[in-house]
Amino acid sequence: MMTADGRFVDTAGDRMVFAKGLGWLRVKPLQGASIQALVLEWYRKTWYADRTREEVLREVSDRWKGGPDALFVAELPNGTPVAAVGVDHTHAKGGAAVISHLYVDPKYRGRSLGSSMVGCAEDHLRLLHRPDVLLYCDPGLVDFYRKLGYTEHPTPSGGGEDASEDPPVTTMIKTLLAAR
Repeated sequence: MMTADGRFVDTAGDRMVFAKGLGWLRVKPLQGASIQALVLEWYRKTWYADRTREEVLREVSDRWKGGPDALFVAELPNGTPVAAVGVDHTHAKGGAAVISHLYVDPKYRGRSLGSSMVGCAEDHLRLLHRPDVLLYCDPGLVDFYRKLGYTEHPTPSGGGEDASEDPPVTTMIKTLLAAR
């Protein structure tokens, strides 16, 4: 089945995204101990530079431990991960789920993978009947998320789980399901 914005969900429920120059890539949810070493290394370099590999493994495994919380990873046909995005209900604010930790391997940027991965996370949330999604982004990424239909959402503390320690972030919101 093709989604409205060009993603494909096959009969087994696997998601596929199309990346310029790469073709169709399988996207699968990873949880707990199945989160791959390369994805952990991406996150360690990008968000958790001050932590050991074991601490990052614990943090990521706890955050995406199962159920509706998942880390979606796009893979090349040989199984190499090229992009990832997290869906988090545990840290949801005001009933909205949170999309977080979007990452595209630098070698594969500029191929619409970031947009496609956000779309996969949104599709997952629609299936769970989540009406709204929040995300916290670097101010330099606001235009990227605006193009995907997100709007800036005022947050008195500046966003993040502990805004006093976080670098500046912009909170953005998108309505996925219309109110009934």
